[in-house]
Amino acid sequence: MKNNLKKYIAGAAVLSVSVFSALLNGISAQAFSEEDKIKASDVIKIRQSIIGSVILTDDDYIRYDINEDGVINFKDFHAARALFLKDNELSELIGVVTTTDSSIIMPPGTVITDEDILPDVTTVPEETSVPATAPETTLTSPVTTTVQTTTVTTTITTVPVTTTEATTTTVTTVTTPAVSYRPPSKKLDVNCIRQNPELPTGCEVTSLTMLLNHYGFGVSKLQLADIMPKFNFYYIGSELYGADFMTTFPGNPASGSGYGCYTPCMVTTAEKYFNLIGNDEYYLENLTGTDFDRLLSYVAADKPVLIWATISMIEPYYTTTWTTPEGNRVTWYANEHCLLLTGYDKNTGTVYVNDPLKGKTSYAMSVFKLRYNQMGKYAAVLSRKGEDVKLPETEPPHNSSGSVHKVGDVVQYTGTVYYSSYGGSTAEVSGTFTITEIVEDESRPYRIRLGTAGWVPYNF
Repeated sequence: MKNNLKKYIAGAAVLSVSVFSALLNGISAQAFSEEDKIKASDVIKIRQSIIGSVILTDDDYIRYDINEDGVINFKDFHAARALFLKDNELSELIGVVTTTDSSIIMPPGTVITDEDILPDVTTVPEETSVPATAPETTLTSPVTTTVQTTTVTTTITTVPVTTTEATTTTVTTVTTPAVSYRPPSKKLDVNCIRQNPELPTGCEVTSLTMLLNHYGFGVSKLQLADIMPKFNFYYIGSELYGADFMTTFPGNPASGSGYGCYTPCMVTTAEKYFNLIGNDEYYLENLTGTDFDRLLSYVAADKPVLIWATISMIEPYYTTTWTTPEGNRVTWYANEHCLLLTGYDKNTGTVYVNDPLKGKTSYAMSVFKLRYNQMGKYAAVLSRKGEDVKLPETEPPHNSSGSVHKVGDVVQYTGTVYYSSYGGSTAEVSGTFTITEIVEDESRPYRIRLGTAGWVPYNF
């Protein structure tokens, strides 16, 4: 199915209703078997995957990546919905996003929205207290003691003489290394710096400034912005040339028309700063490609993480394409945003960040993780040369038999319930309820279902 459809929509960025109609009129309903046709459940599933409500299988990714750009996004959602309406001879396409010419250069933060389909990302109020750190568990093997004793002997002769032989004791102790588990929650106190008004597109150097100052370096965001590798755009004929944003900032972070950059550019910026102040002990360690759950272990080890996601956790999308001086073609992923990860709470499914646009704030862990993965898993921490950081292991396996609650329990509850284990719409309830389901996936913020009332946190 996807290969047939690709003939009609390859190369499209965001299509209007009229364009979709023209393309789809050329597709015969007989071109696809019944099992290949898009169903209403497929359209719903694609939308839920975009907002983080469901996780797609590998087969789902192959089936739903209709335009074969490697990402499941609203382009695939609109294409799937249009196919569904055509196959079922429905006349209307409701809520399809339209936009202007995608070749126009747009700065990061330019957002194409559709109120009916963008995820409703709720910011969790910041807590005032720091969650207690779970105690470490030390495992020690039994002590084996071997005692060798020589008997004391006294001999009396004509001349009284007393002889005592020495007593020797040997003790052997065998101890297994202590296992340190990551606590279920952790929150670091890191001073927050805002990028505005001086650096409207300088989220990367502002977040790096927060990280460096946390370790005692007295640097300003403008100092780092000044030494950060930058490169302005220019035209040769009709061809637009600009920086490779992996290593160099395209434009100027002090301008609203600047773009952004990624970990390699920040590694270079930190290196230039350390060279200027004559410090050869520290460096910015590139953690690109690290699994999100592993980054939480760095936070548990008191190391804030420089991390890339999106502005307000909204959906990223591809916009402007240009040529680098080396001759490579690159395309910008709009809504890119760099933040400092300072904490997490696995019980509530929350991450805490210093957001250079918003200040100290928090986001749903499931949505934050989704955006981190979509943006390419870019991250970094500040390290000292020769430093041996002992990262704690992830939480020990949960013992279901030791849970406070189990399915079938009848409980009293007064408070907020949620539409799904991922969150969503809420309602206030009070009364007696039967627990009908418990989800073991600890990444979900609401894991216990109270009958038909809704979902609540695991430790309610």
